[in-house]
Amino acid sequence: MHRVPVTLVILAGLILIPSGGWAILDSGRLASLCPAQAGRLQTILEAAGRAGLPMSHLETRINEGLLRRVPCQRLLEAIEKEYATLVETRTLLASIHDTSHQALILFANLRSSGLTQSSIISLIAVYGQTRNISSAGSAGLFLLSMKELNWSETQVMPLAELIATSSWTAGQREAIRQLLLYGASLDIERGQTVSLVRSGLVSGRSFHQIRRNLLDRKPFRLESGPDRR
Repeated sequence: MHRVPVTLVILAGLILIPSGGWAILDSGRLASLCPAQAGRLQTILEAAGRAGLPMSHLETRINEGLLRRVPCQRLLEAIEKEYATLVETRTLLASIHDTSHQALILFANLRSSGLTQSSIISLIAVYGQTRNISSAGSAGLFLLSMKELNWSETQVMPLAELIATSSWTAGQREAIRQLLLYGASLDIERGQTVSLVRSGLVSGRSFHQIRRNLLDRKPFRLESGPDRR
């Protein structure tokens, strides 16, 4: 049985739990620890404040970097990238007229974690219909978990979109993931596996029934053996 990587479990906490538990950034401490980069980091924070972006989110990231003793130049580059991702994500969220920091941070975190812009656009479109931030985050984590197993985002997006509209538990989402892996173990083409699992879920079949359906679709192969003439 395939297990969810520990790094993905940690990532789930970062994505689904809003930041804000850290103290406001101590500019004096920042200047002391990163004298060459402190000015640029403060400039980014000020720009975020003027633009209406979540400054506390960036401050949290800086605090985390300082606590973990991330090299200052690397920390600066990460914050610059985080700022750019927030700007990009806010532009995408404008399509559904959502200006909440919660949605902005969620989708920015998913983007920073490795999802493509096209996947973020698809998830935002579904979120625009449901306004269910928890399900949207779960769908993003599902995509990331399958990407860890070398499934493309495009391949599993139909299921991710279904998850984004559902109230499935973590156990049920893991069962869906295991169904995909089971289909792959039977040598069923990945696109067909996704289609079979999705259609089964939409029609209300149980996970056991979907598994049996996958088994029925296992490709038939002639076994080569000794010549019995």
